[in-house]
Amino acid sequence: MKFLKILFISTFVLIVLAFVGTYIFVKNFDINKHKDMLALEIGKQLGRNVEIASMDLNVSITNGIYAEVRGLTISEDAVFGKGHFATLGAAQLNVDVMAYLSKREIVISKIIIDALNVNIIRDQIGSINVQKIGPVPSDKVNTAAATSSATPSSSGPAPVIPDFSVRTIVISNGTILYKDKGQNPPMQIPISHVDIAIKDFSLSKPFTFDGKIALFGSEKNVDVSGQASISVADQSAKITSFVTEVYLAKLKIADLVNAIPALAPMGLKENLEGKVTVEIPSLSAGASGLGSLVLNGKLQGGKIVTSLLPVPIEKVNVDFSANAKDFSANQFSLQLRTGIVSGKAMITDYLLSQGLILDVKVKDMPLASLVSSLPAGMTFGGSMEADAHVTGEGLADPSQFLNSLNGSGKFDVKDGKLENFNVLKVLLSRIEFIPGLATIVETNMPQQYKESFVRNDTIFQKINSSLQITDGVFNMPDMQVVSDLFEADMKISANSKLVGAVAGQVKLPSDLSEYLASKTQPLGYLRNSEGRIVIPLTSYEGPLTSLKILPDVKSLGKAALEGEGRNQVNKLLNKVLKTDGSTSADTADGAQPDQIINGVLDKIFK
Repeated sequence: MKFLKILFISTFVLIVLAFVGTYIFVKNFDINKHKDMLALEIGKQLGRNVEIASMDLNVSITNGIYAEVRGLTISEDAVFGKGHFATLGAAQLNVDVMAYLSKREIVISKIIIDALNVNIIRDQIGSINVQKIGPVPSDKVNTAAATSSATPSSSGPAPVIPDFSVRTIVISNGTILYKDKGQNPPMQIPISHVDIAIKDFSLSKPFTFDGKIALFGSEKNVDVSGQASISVADQSAKITSFVTEVYLAKLKIADLVNAIPALAPMGLKENLEGKVTVEIPSLSAGASGLGSLVLNGKLQGGKIVTSLLPVPIEKVNVDFSANAKDFSANQFSLQLRTGIVSGKAMITDYLLSQGLILDVKVKDMPLASLVSSLPAGMTFGGSMEADAHVTGEGLADPSQFLNSLNGSGKFDVKDGKLENFNVLKVLLSRIEFIPGLATIVETNMPQQYKESFVRNDTIFQKINSSLQITDGVFNMPDMQVVSDLFEADMKISANSKLVGAVAGQVKLPSDLSEYLASKTQPLGYLRNSEGRIVIPLTSYEGPLTSLKILPDVKSLGKAALEGEGRNQVNKLLNKVLKTDGSTSADTADGAQPDQIINGVLDKIFK
């Protein structure tokens, strides 16, 4: 027992002496003398100028031997501008001494990294500053650090990094700013409050990571997790089983639009809703850039509120995939009230030309969900079905993109109803050269049409048209609008700013035309060769938001004057060419008097 006691005391004394000796050594070892050399060697590996403000080496019972680094900066490549590629507020590295003494392994128990800021830049030609990181000849790197250092640097090859492992790496308060100068206007995606934990980090084995970040704002709204590995030999890294979840409800619209100005014309309001899940089975990166990318994901339960539509876009669901060049929405659907929009889309070359290929179907879409600029008290009822195929280029530039759209399609409105506006009654009331025409027509309206004429609404039996899109101009060349009181043939065109042209005419049914012509003589002059009353509409060019459907009074007046003139001249010629009581007197050349009269009238009113 006495032997064991002596052995225990001796061992304890040795441990204390070893700790005291280590403590004295560490406290008297000035690591700052070597920080410039360390910065130079790091700079060689990165191909950038590296500076370190200060370094300390300490020892404690709880943390063992640990080093602290403060104020580390990595310069930006001159091709991408001035400033820093990355800065580090502080870092602490704890070394497991016992693991080294017992197993000859370099084991770092913990690395704590605070306030790491990284700037990622993509230039106008698509190059990314991260791709420029890598060893370069030593005479071109860190000249400032080399001249200011009292310790000469080695001119030989870069030292071989020994294998080591880190049980835990904790990154807190980090930020990443992605600047895309290839977009117009330039786009910035800020990632802040980066808190990531890495477990069992090694240069020879895969390690895991997980954490939370704040995308586009200050509230953490993204979860990330996955597995990664690093190869020192070929300077590459590989990520596997990467999963990220983005909670859109925690994203503020103001932060999103500030980062991506191209979204401003959408008039986004309130906060978004939904969750985006992205899975990347494998992604590699090395000196030559990113390797092959395979990405799969989905958006579930999305909701968007925009000033462009009177109702929110709800139940947005998208299954998507992407590679290093193209993004595909393999299937998407969304809902506006009871209307459903579905289809598929592809963004080709999303980092450069950003082309769009879209196939879309619309089913049971309430018109009230799409039309928001009608006069007060007026509403548009009914539902629309449509389908279209559209292509375009340059999504990042809204004006360029909208002007590049081309495609075709069709639409059909069912159970259409314009409330608090009777189209025919308003048109007739604006034919002012026939005073009180609307009242006259209402008084003489046949019973089967009277109910439709006296109501305040217009009920449509059919509204349909084909759709053609050419260089951003939407054309509806054969729109048909049918109610029980009239039919309208319309031609409508509009650009992305809702500036366009409208032309058309309104025709009354044959039986109604015949009856009204017999009761109101001026209306008889407006009948066409089929016996139908035709009301031409005033052609309009300008903002469609200011459009008013008006009868072409000039054309109507001319038709009425011509009709009345024909009537009066016809009476006069009848007196001249026909004898009293005669109904078929022939002229010398055999022509009938009616033929002569019509010929004369045609010459006069041609």
